[in-house]
This record gives sequence, structure tokens and C-alpha cells, in this order.
Amino acid sequence: MVFAIPSRACVVVIDVELHRGNMGFQEAVKMLVDVVRVEEGSAISEVKRYTQTRLSR
Repeated sequence: MVFAIPSRACVVVIDVELHRGNMGFQEAVKMLVDVVRVEEGSAISEVKRYTQTRLSR
């Protein structure tokens, strides 16, 4: 459960910052690695999945 809070907070920040053009793909990956402490490969997959989901709406 403790993992979910920083993860969800990062997703909110990433969503807003990507949408506003204030954050790039690599910055989103770095945030997940640094804040949520996921492995880089997992972070890359998550950001790809997340951005593809947002783009396909």
C-alpha cells in the first residue's frame, strides 16, 4: 500500500506535466525510477503504456 501512494502521485504529476509539455519521456521515466524506485526497464514500459493510453483516447 505504501508503494501505491507515491506511484499514484507520480502518475498525476507525469500526466499533467506531459500534457502541458513541461516534461519529456525520459524525465517521466527518471521520476518513476527516483521517486517510486522501480527499475528503469519497468519505468520505461509504464511510461510507454501510459502515454500510448493517453494518446489513443
